[in-house]
Amino acid sequence: MLQTTPRITSPILNDTKHVRASRKYSLVNTNDIIQAFNAHGYYVDEKTESGVRVDHNIGKQKHIVMFRHQDDANVNTGEVFRIFMLNSHNMTTSLMLDVGLYRFVCCNGIVSSDSTHQPMKFRHDRGDLIERIHEAIPQVAARAQALGEWRDAAKSVDLSLVQEYQFANVAARIALRGRDRQINYTGFKQPLRSADVGQDLWTVFNKYQEKVLRGGLQYYVDVKRKDKLGREFVQEEQRTTRAIKDPKRILTVNKQLSNLMDLTLEHVS
Repeated sequence: MLQTTPRITSPILNDTKHVRASRKYSLVNTNDIIQAFNAHGYYVDEKTESGVRVDHNIGKQKHIVMFRHQDDANVNTGEVFRIFMLNSHNMTTSLMLDVGLYRFVCCNGIVSSDSTHQPMKFRHDRGDLIERIHEAIPQVAARAQALGEWRDAAKSVDLSLVQEYQFANVAARIALRGRDRQINYTGFKQPLRSADVGQDLWTVFNKYQEKVLRGGLQYYVDVKRKDKLGREFVQEEQRTTRAIKDPKRILTVNKQLSNLMDLTLEHVS
């Protein structure tokens, strides 16, 4: 019987270039990057990958790997520092390292704002990528203290109901990719758990961050319809946002919401 090589469907294990990659493109197996993190005391805490619509992207799609340091292995309350790695093997994104916090009560990953940490990006056209990752890991890890101070500053500031409303409106626009829509604010501001009840900026931020990422925001759009006589009329319809699953979009939205918290902190403190 003819033996065939099994197709690798996980981008974590993929070690072959995309069919359209140029000669300059240097593929680095994500598993090799994971081993580099292991050498610095970090292990994989979570991973996710985007869906695939065409066969030639199978095993090469965008994916995120989240790392936690072994010293934090027993932490299971509050928040814990993590390093995020975004990568792909189909030329849709450069390799990127960013930092954030993992909040246990809602199982949400929080990416730092631009003022706290600028993500480190690496092109795939150089052959020394693993060496550069080894050099970058301690630099990224050094942002843990600044990230904790950023969180504590947000916890120390209380928002008025008007300020929360303003925060929610901007968060809704982020969820709707900038489109201006009438939203169901009553449902949007309703906390999902007792830990999300409070007016401090950190609690408010986490409440809306989870709702934006997990979907469920109800909004209204005007849709043109025709009656039985063929006459056009406008009807208002309710729509609901879906959970965000694309890895790069998750990081982008997280960053936008963190920057919103930064801006709010600047104006109210």
